[in-house]
Amino acid sequence: PAGPIDRYLDRIAVIGPDRETDPALLEALRFDDHGLETLHGWLAEAQAMGQPFAAVFIDAYADVLPLGETENSNEEATRIGGALERLAVRHGCAVALLHHCGKPKADAGEDPDIRYLARGASALIAKARTVFALEMVPGMPHVRRIRTATNLGRAPAPVIFEVCDPTASAEEILFFRPVDPFASYSPSALLQPNEEVPTN
Repeated sequence: PAGPIDRYLDRIAVIGPDRETDPALLEALRFDDHGLETLHGWLAEAQAMGQPFAAVFIDAYADVLPLGETENSNEEATRIGGALERLAVRHGCAVALLHHCGKPKADAGEDPDIRYLARGASALIAKARTVFALEMVPGMPHVRRIRTATNLGRAPAPVIFEVCDPTASAEEILFFRPVDPFASYSPSALLQPNEEVPTN
C-alpha cells in the first residue's frame, strides 16, 4: 500500500556491514554509553535540521550489545531497552529492535505467547510497547504469519501471507502475497492464545 520503495530511497540511511562502512563505526555503535550517545546525536541533528527520523530499525540486538555482554543479561536489556525508549519519546520516532527467537518451551503449545519467544533476557520484552513475531505456520511451509502482542490495547488479528507457490521448493520463495485467512485456512490456526474463533 505504501507504493514503490524507490520513492523513499533518498530518505533512507543504512549503516551496516553490507554497506561501505568503516568497521570502526559499526563497533562505535554498540550500545554502550558511547554508542547510545552517538545514536542520540544523529537523531538530534536530524531533528534540528527539520528532517527528523520517523523510524529507526536496529538489526539485531545481539549485534549491538557491548563487547563482553550477552543476550542473557537482564540488567543490560533493561539499560538498553530503557535508553531506546527514552530516545523514541524524546525524538518522536519509532524504534524497532529485531531480536532472534529461542526454542519454545516444551509445554508452550502450538501457538506460544510471543512475548516469551525472544532469546535470552526477558527484561528486553518488558520495555517493548508492541512485539511482532514472524512465524512459519505448521504444516504450511509456503505460508508465514505475523502475530502481535501489545500493551497499548487489544492486539490486531494475525496477518497471514504466502511467500511462494504451495508446490515450490525453499529456493523459490519469491513473493509476499497477503491472503484472506478465512478463505482457505482454518481460522483457529491464526488466533492469539486463548482467543476464540469468531462466530459472525
